[in-house]
Amino acid sequence: LTLVNIVFPPATVLIVTGAGMDTLINCFLFLLAVIPSHVHGFYLTWVYFARRHRAKRGRYPGKPHPMIYSDKINNGG
Repeated sequence: LTLVNIVFPPATVLIVTGAGMDTLINCFLFLLAVIPSHVHGFYLTWVYFARRHRAKRGRYPGKPHPMIYSDKINNGG
């Protein structure tokens, strides 16, 4: 996913979150300026994999992170 994020960040967000508000925000950031789109994409994938790791270990992922609207990411998959 890191390589996909380097080339086209909205594709990474679409893979991780599915079609939704986070994908729309990332597409908008990509059209405005490329760097914020990369930062947003890396942030979403980092939170997703950290929460997924916690959920696999049986721990509660925690409260929702700011600026993340996908339940898939907030719940760890």
